[in-house]
Parts: sequence; C-alpha cells; structure tokens
Amino acid sequence: MAKFSIKKVSNSAKIPEIEDGVFVLNSDMVSNTAVQPGGVLEVKTGISVTIPARHIGIVTLSSEFMGPATSLVLAEGIKFLRAGETKGISVRVVNTGTTTRVVRNHEAVAELVIIPITEFGATKKEDGEDA
Repeated sequence: MAKFSIKKVSNSAKIPEIEDGVFVLNSDMVSNTAVQPGGVLEVKTGISVTIPARHIGIVTLSSEFMGPATSLVLAEGIKFLRAGETKGISVRVVNTGTTTRVVRNHEAVAELVIIPITEFGATKKEDGEDA
C-alpha cells in the first residue's frame, strides 16, 4: 500500500474525512463568499497533498456542491494531480445559474481520489505495419 501525506496549510482548514474511499475536501475561506451569475471563484481548501509514485490524484466538485440545484461547475473540468507533486488543493468554480450562490466556509466543496497507475506495454508501429 502506497503512503501519501495530506496536511493543513491553513490553521482553519479541516482535515478531510474519507467516505467510500473518497477524501471530502471543505472550503477554507475567511468568510462566506457570494458568486454572482457568470462569476468565477477560486475556492481554497487549506489542504496540501503529496501524490505517491505510480499514482494519480483526481479532484472534482463534491456531488452536494455542484450540479443544477446549485448552478456551480468546475471552471477547468476535472483536476489531475501528478505523482510526486505536492500541491495546495483549490477548485475554480463558475456560477452558471441566474441567481447568486453563496459558498460557505467549511462547506464540502471537492472530492479527491488517489488511484494507482498500472504499467502497460506499448509498441510503436510504422504506417502499414501489422500491430
């Protein structure tokens, strides 16, 4: 089993809880923040993670935080964290709705999954050669 580190980079951050193998990341903001329709907000979690060798981290919005009911979506789509990277985790969200959405401090905003990468062999063939 690979070991990795998750640590707080902010005193007010919450260490993520694990639900069904998924780390639930909470917002770590000074105060509740409004996102106007069409507005973009960088939501920090106050958490840093180091992805172990031969693994990849995938960050997406939590199911409670995104979708038609909330009108928030990721600005860049799914976020990938490479092996060996140590990064503070944040998500950029866009309000696609017609009403203002408030992001609350310590609200569950994102999910992190760390997945092992399996090696596979590939052979380069020139045009016209059989695979």
